[in-house]
Amino acid sequence: MEVHDSQEKSNMRYHTATHSRGESSSATIMLLLPLLLFFPSLLGLLFATQNSALYRYPTSDLFFGYIKRDVFHYLWAEKLSSSTVKDQLDCGFLCLREPKCHSFNMAAYPNSTGVYLCELLATDKYRETEKFHANVSFHHYSPLPPCESAPCKNGGVCVPEYKWSSFHCDCRPGFCGTHCEKGGNRTCSDIKYCNPEAKSGSYVIDPDGEGGVTPFKVFCDMTDKDGIGVTVVSHDSENRTLVAGFEAPGSYWRNVTYDETSLIQLASLTASSSHCEQFIKYECYESRLLRSMFGWWVSRDDEKMTYWGGVNSVPFKCACGLNNTCADSSYGCNCDKNDWNWREDSGLLTDKSKLPVIQMRFGDTGGYVSHNESGYHTLGKLDLRCHTSAHSGGESSSATVMLLLPLLLFFPSLLGLLFATQNSALYRYPTGSASFGKFKCDPFYFLWEEKLTSSMVEDKLDCTFLCVGEPKCYSFNIAVYPDSKGLYLCELLATDKYREAKKVHANATFHHCSPLSQCESALCKNGGVCVPEYERNSYHCDCRPGFYGTHCERGGKRTCSDIKYCNPEAKSGSYVIDPDGEGGVKPFKVFCNMTDKDGIGVTVISHDSESRTLVDGYDGYGSYLRDVTYNETSLIQLASLAASSAHCEQFIKYECYHSVLLLNGNMFGWWVSRDDEKMEYWGGVNSVPFKCACGLNNTCADTNYGCNCDKNDGNWREDSGLLTNKSKLPVIQMRFGDTGVINGTEKGYHTLGKLECYGLI
Repeated sequence: MEVHDSQEKSNMRYHTATHSRGESSSATIMLLLPLLLFFPSLLGLLFATQNSALYRYPTSDLFFGYIKRDVFHYLWAEKLSSSTVKDQLDCGFLCLREPKCHSFNMAAYPNSTGVYLCELLATDKYRETEKFHANVSFHHYSPLPPCESAPCKNGGVCVPEYKWSSFHCDCRPGFCGTHCEKGGNRTCSDIKYCNPEAKSGSYVIDPDGEGGVTPFKVFCDMTDKDGIGVTVVSHDSENRTLVAGFEAPGSYWRNVTYDETSLIQLASLTASSSHCEQFIKYECYESRLLRSMFGWWVSRDDEKMTYWGGVNSVPFKCACGLNNTCADSSYGCNCDKNDWNWREDSGLLTDKSKLPVIQMRFGDTGGYVSHNESGYHTLGKLDLRCHTSAHSGGESSSATVMLLLPLLLFFPSLLGLLFATQNSALYRYPTGSASFGKFKCDPFYFLWEEKLTSSMVEDKLDCTFLCVGEPKCYSFNIAVYPDSKGLYLCELLATDKYREAKKVHANATFHHCSPLSQCESALCKNGGVCVPEYERNSYHCDCRPGFYGTHCERGGKRTCSDIKYCNPEAKSGSYVIDPDGEGGVKPFKVFCNMTDKDGIGVTVISHDSESRTLVDGYDGYGSYLRDVTYNETSLIQLASLAASSAHCEQFIKYECYHSVLLLNGNMFGWWVSRDDEKMEYWGGVNSVPFKCACGLNNTCADTNYGCNCDKNDGNWREDSGLLTNKSKLPVIQMRFGDTGVINGTEKGYHTLGKLECYGLI
């Protein structure tokens, strides 16, 4: 049947819906020439369009598009055509009819005759981002964007594939992966993943990316571990070394220094790797190890570790103690037999939150000289690798179905259905006339839940239809193998794998299918449960107590600001915080000031160098030094705190009498960052070299210099202010000089404040 009434055509054409959100809106438009009344064609349309943002039906009878408007914006691209139209729908239809059109600009205001300028474009704002600008005279329209959520990481360019409502990422050199998420030389595994031909050798890596720790050089072994790319960090204690003449527990000690890397850099590297390991061995002759704890190793957090290589965390055990094969089964290590035979305990340390080893301690090698009590220690390089998750369509499948009860012949109802389903994973039409579902099937998995119904079906599609047609069904299990009649068992369930993740288990006889959901990406952090909202193709996170945020990403006592946010009544005092959460650095005690900074919750870390301290008798550049030790915390823990806080600051002051400080680069004094970097600016300045606070606004005692002290006269002066670059804090050392000549009158005083971090990120 053809529709000849032009007014009816017009009404159908303008039957649209608008989804408005702030400064953008979306409109879905459909042109039927003629109106489709034949079911297979209609079903073909629905299958084609449910996953498309811009679709032109092969017969040219049908056009379909989801259009997003950016108000008062204009794409400066070459025009396919320019014409005047009555409204945005007319302009949209022109674009859909033009095979080369991918977006359009339309005047915000009509001309004197009441029509609008419409410019059709052969590109879009995603391909030509740099040409997309604010404009008071135009609105810009592009197909509903797969690229809107900026899925491409690390500067990758998102290229939409409108027909499938999908995209691909054009990655910058050195990056790869579906979202360009791999690479950037974060680890050797990343380098190997993005460049399978990469050879073993020295590389510079940057585990936490731009703005984190300073990149550093490592050796990449591209052949070990099946060629996954192993990051190898050497140190100064790899040789087999004698231990003799040290009787008391732990009286022998060996500090381990890693080549050209700080502990903070290594902690960042371990956090970016899925697996870390370090070999450790102790050879003993009548020398005990863990028995009475004569020997141990020290973790990167300065923690005394009570287990040995080959064991993950069982205290007082070596590898032989796990399977009861030690020389004396009464003890957990071979060396603990303590007899006159050479024995050894060795194995891999694999808890990456503890690695690397920073010290080894031994004893029981000095009591019986005639018996030659002794030992040898060996410590291997730190090896790290990352198993990259593969994104393979082979391990999951999706089924998309539409149920029409009865056949939809009336255009507005069809259009309403399409509006409803464009953003839905599971939608049941309010009138009961149509239902829609997109399912993702996980092969050889089963959701152990009470069944709504069980029935026999011919295939997975039949089972999917049954679920979509049952109002209470949200997922189903289907048998892998048919019965003797060729039918498959289909079990409909009233919940899904996202709500009941703990009840999904591997199963050799079933596949499990749940509606496609954003929950697939494990968006909820810290044990939060992702709850799908299928009709809106959205989700929300049910957070565990003490956590909050869209993805439960905040809370868990990460910082004092988190504690205050979750509990506005929290009082100032001592708290234990865990900045990077479970599996990261060890939690530690801090003082929380809950009244400072408008009560945001300030984390305060004290140290041993807060008192005003005299500097006298040190004339050479930086010849006076003061190491700063922070109370009960390691530098790795403090770096983690800084990374979890929006702001960090530390006050620093130098009072001077005939003693210069930065002197335009002729530096007698400086402070040292947590990465052991000599810093060339002073408090009150963010990064300008050879400047104190007065040098920024030209108010120093002598404007030829960048600091008050650099006037170098016989008056007491001072330079002070806050250090605020959290990637450099805390201060770990202060250095001064120019206090040793001129009849002993040259001198100074230094003062360093507590480290304070605050704010949510």
